Amino acid sequence: MSTTPQPPEPDKGASREEIEADIDATRERLADDVAALADKVNVPGQVKAKVNETRDNVGQAARHAQQQATAKARALPRSVRLGVPGALAALGLVLIIVGRRRRRSH
Repeated sequence: MSTTPQPPEPDKGASREEIEADIDATRERLADDVAALADKVNVPGQVKAKVNETRDNVGQAARHAQQQATAKARALPRSVRLGVPGALAALGLVLIIVGRRRRRSH
């Protein structure tokens, strides 16, 4: 699991300090490997991380889309920018009237 190459074993004539240093380094590598393995089997943690990543990506995409829409709306002629809300309100009113008439006829 460890991505770092393992150092060679100490020589037969190694001092006590060298052997202890090798043991300490081996313990650290083993601890890193155990932590990496624990992360891999922590499915709820992986799911939570993926949900957070996806939420961040969606939020960024939404902000980008909003910025683009705002820029495009500002580029429209003034008459169009003022006329669209009025046209949408009129369309909504027509839909309400048609809907009420259909309910009455059934």
